[in-house]
Amino acid sequence: MQGLVICTICGQRMTVRYHSRSEGIVPTYLCQKQGIDHAEKICQNIPGPALDGGNFGLEKALKEKAWEKEGEFKELGRFSDKKDAAAYRVQEFREELYGKCYRFLVVHSTKLDGRKTKSLQKELSHREKELQKAICQVEKQVFACEPDAKAALAEFQKQHKDDYFPLTGQVICEEKRKPGRPGKNNLSQDVYCLKLQYTTDKNAVQQAKERLSCFVLITNLDEGYTASHILKEYKAQNNVETSFKFLKDPLFVGPIYLKKPGRVEALAYVLLIALLMFGILECRVREAMKNETEPLIIPGKVKTFSPTGKKILETLETVDDR
Repeated sequence: MQGLVICTICGQRMTVRYHSRSEGIVPTYLCQKQGIDHAEKICQNIPGPALDGGNFGLEKALKEKAWEKEGEFKELGRFSDKKDAAAYRVQEFREELYGKCYRFLVVHSTKLDGRKTKSLQKELSHREKELQKAICQVEKQVFACEPDAKAALAEFQKQHKDDYFPLTGQVICEEKRKPGRPGKNNLSQDVYCLKLQYTTDKNAVQQAKERLSCFVLITNLDEGYTASHILKEYKAQNNVETSFKFLKDPLFVGPIYLKKPGRVEALAYVLLIALLMFGILECRVREAMKNETEPLIIPGKVKTFSPTGKKILETLETVDDR
């Protein structure tokens, strides 16, 4: 489950790591602030399947509850000035989890994640192919009487009921003669077969996309933190992870020619200070660009009002210091 999970030992926010396993991408929840800041043992390490598996039913129930009261979604608007930025709305619930009461925010975004779109399209394509295969097989069957054909039609519609592909069908009577040269007693015989059609319910598909655009946040922050503030904090995590990405690069942290732990720790603090200054540089330039009417031209002849810190430094490298 996505969310702001707080460590019950130290009270700090837990982070998520993802690992590739045979069953797919598996998350692990970690509280490692003390380990990062002071090289101490981490507080908790919770396997994601154990936590997420137990919470999946609750997450699904919360989403269903929110959609039953669709009119109670609270509009939060957009958190970005970009033209294609997503707009958010939210419903808040309080539920008990592992003996403690938490705030749950069911958040709906107008932008569906690309991975979820592909997953839905793949599922719909698989369902449609299976339905086509089943229809082809049942239409080859021949029934001696109309009641048997009607019973088979009803059973088929029951087994292959699908909200995305509603089925319609009818029983058709056909005249069948025995093979060979017609004789005086070679009379025709009426047999019955099925004719089925299906359509794609676009409204059901759109509704599925709407529901896939929902995610659930969990937090134990009190009411002093509004739903808008919590969502902004959640979205800001990506900026932090992106900023720390270069510190995890072997090019920066691999060749450390220091022996004493104290000096290694000191170097780590220097790198963190450099990262802080890097972030301040990016923030101040972007704030200044809000008052400009002309975009900044960065390397690659790209025009932008929100350059990254890396592109800002690359631009400064081209300035003649004479």
